Amino acid sequence: MFMNKKAVSTLTLIILIVSSAIVGGIISYMLTIAYYVETGYNIPENSTTLAITDVYIDPEDATSFKITILNPSFSVSNATVTRIAVSVANETDLYEVVETQPPIEDGLVIPRGEAINITCSALQVEGKKMYWGEFAYMFRGQPITIHVFSENSSSANIMEKLPFVELEVTPIFGNTFKNFTIKLKNDKNSETALTINSVELLDVEGSKFADFLYKRQISLKIPELPVTLEQDQSITLTCQLNWFGINKTKFYISTEQGYQIYVENITLPQIYFEIKNVTFNVDYTDRFNITLVNYRDSERIAIVERVEIAADGNITCFNLSMPLLVGIEWNYTCMWDWLNYRGKKLNVTVFLKQDINQSFQVTTPPPVILKLVNEDSVFDLKDKNHFNITIQNHRSSLEALNITKIQIDHVVLNGSRTNPELPLHSYLNPGEVLSIICNYTW
Repeated sequence: MFMNKKAVSTLTLIILIVSSAIVGGIISYMLTIAYYVETGYNIPENSTTLAITDVYIDPEDATSFKITILNPSFSVSNATVTRIAVSVANETDLYEVVETQPPIEDGLVIPRGEAINITCSALQVEGKKMYWGEFAYMFRGQPITIHVFSENSSSANIMEKLPFVELEVTPIFGNTFKNFTIKLKNDKNSETALTINSVELLDVEGSKFADFLYKRQISLKIPELPVTLEQDQSITLTCQLNWFGINKTKFYISTEQGYQIYVENITLPQIYFEIKNVTFNVDYTDRFNITLVNYRDSERIAIVERVEIAADGNITCFNLSMPLLVGIEWNYTCMWDWLNYRGKKLNVTVFLKQDINQSFQVTTPPPVILKLVNEDSVFDLKDKNHFNITIQNHRSSLEALNITKIQIDHVVLNGSRTNPELPLHSYLNPGEVLSIICNYTW
C-alpha cells in the first residue's frame, strides 16, 4: 500500500504546531504559577489577582524605578491599577507614587493574561513631593515594599532593597568669608560612581547684624564641576561665595545619576561684629573715637586689619592688627585731624582680616561752637530782675562771632536790656569768653 508523502508531511506539520501550542501553554502556565508557588500564595478561584513579577532599580539611574505588573491568565477579568505606593522598613509613612509612565491617575487597565511595565519617577508624603532620586538616597541601602492597588482586585506587594550610595559631605569654613571649601567623598561601598553636577544652598537664614539679602536658594560657583567620583575617591571644591551673614543653611547636591542629596542643618561660624558708634571730642580736633564690638554670639575672634576714613573724596587709611575677642567692646582712638572737616559727613569703614567690613556714617562737629559756660548759675534767687550768662566761642571754632541778641521765651533782649549792649561792637574770637547781664524779670 502506497502512502501519499505529501499528506504525511502535512499531518506531521499539524502535529508539531499543535504540540508546540500545548507545550507553550504549559510553560506559560508554569512561569505564571511559579511566582505564586515561590511566594507561598494560595491561588484564589473566581477572582482577579495582580502580581508584581519584576522590579528594576538601577543604582546608576536614580531618576526612576520600573515594575512589571501581571494580571494572570487565571484571573476572571481585566484589572485596573489605581495607585502605587512605597513603604520603608521600620517606617510608618506610605509614599504615594504621583508620577508614572504610563499614567495611572485615571486607572490603568491590564487585560487578563497580560503584563505591563510602569516607570515611577516621583512620590508624595504628607503633601510633600519628592523625586525618586531624593527618596533613593534618603533611604539608601534599606529594604522597601512596593504596593500596587487595584479597584477590582487584591493589592500586590513585593520587597526590594535600595542600592547603597553614600556621598560624604564635609564643609570647611576657614578664616576668610570670601569663599569656603567642600570635601566630597564617594563611599567605598557605593554601588556606583557619582558625577557631581551642581551644589546649591537652600533655606538660607541670615544674620540680623549683617546687610544680608535673604534668598531661599543660592547656586554656588564651582569651576571644577561637573566632576566624577569613583568609589572611595574624594575631592575638595572651592565655593566662590561670600558667606558673611549666613547663619544656617542646607546643601543640595545633584548628580548625573539622578540622586538628589540634601545635607541638613549646616551652621556657619559667623562673626557678629559692628561699629557701635563714632564720637568726636571738640577739645581734641586731632583725633576721634571708634567704638567696635564683637558680640557674644560670635563664634570667632575678629581681627581688625584696617580703618578707612572717606571725606570730601579723600580716603585716609590706618593699618592695624588688633584682635577683638568675642564679647569685647573696644574704643579705638583714630589720630586724624578733623579741624578743617567741620560739619561734613564722614564715612568710617573698618576692615577685618576675615575679608569683611562694616561702615558707619557720621557728621563732624559744626564750624562754630558756642558754649554756655555757667549753665548752673545763670539765675540768682536774690535778683529776680536780672540773669547772667557766660558764653564762650570754643577754641576749635573756625570763625569769630558777633552776638546780636538773646531770646527767652518770645522776648528778645538786646540794646539797653543787655550789658554789654547787643549787638556787640566787636567780634568774639575763638577761645574768648563773654559775660552778659540781661535785664529781665523772671
